[in-house]
Amino acid sequence: MVRLVRFIQCSLATRDTGSEVSAALPDVLAAAIMGFMILRMGGELAWGALQELIDTALDEEQVAQIRSTLLATPGVVDVHELRTRRMAHQALVDAHVQVDGRISVSEGHRIAESARARVLREHAEVLDVLVHIDPEDDVVPDAVTMKLPGREAVLRELQPLLAKLPAPRRIDLHYLSGHVEVEIFMGQEFAHDAEGLRRAEAAVIDQLGRSPNFARLVLNCQVAPK
Repeated sequence: MVRLVRFIQCSLATRDTGSEVSAALPDVLAAAIMGFMILRMGGELAWGALQELIDTALDEEQVAQIRSTLLATPGVVDVHELRTRRMAHQALVDAHVQVDGRISVSEGHRIAESARARVLREHAEVLDVLVHIDPEDDVVPDAVTMKLPGREAVLRELQPLLAKLPAPRRIDLHYLSGHVEVEIFMGQEFAHDAEGLRRAEAAVIDQLGRSPNFARLVLNCQVAPK
């Protein structure tokens, strides 16, 4: 009789333990799922914070859209070396914009400001834009152009020509395609001197023949008064 009672007690204890385990299993599963969700959320937040700390670029589609915006700016010939960098939830843009190499500095500056304003207006995620104006595609540095003479050396080389002309109003230099192009601007009185123009033409031809660095030498005369 004593053995039977002990057996019944053991059976009841076993059933109670099994019931407790069965009842606790959903709680364990719920806790595991919740823990996984917390770990995943923490990992995503940590990854996002890490992305903000390191330099990362915008995705290809966003970069392509910014390139299209720059190219749509009047006066822009091409865009190269377009770089973007995320900063928190915004981005910084650095672009090299090619324009006509013979326009004035002020016109080139205006084109750069127009391109910058256009990107800021059409792309809300862009915080600021730095636009570099280039007269030609300079992705690969042109060692030949870097070896060309500067303004002072060019003016010294032009002295034989300038000595035969009235004092010019100004002289513009263009460094393009590995050569120097020179534009000399004369006053209105020079335009009415036919003999002086013929002598100037011969002097220009002679100067071009003696100066291998010069690709073009142009005399411009003011026709209308100021």
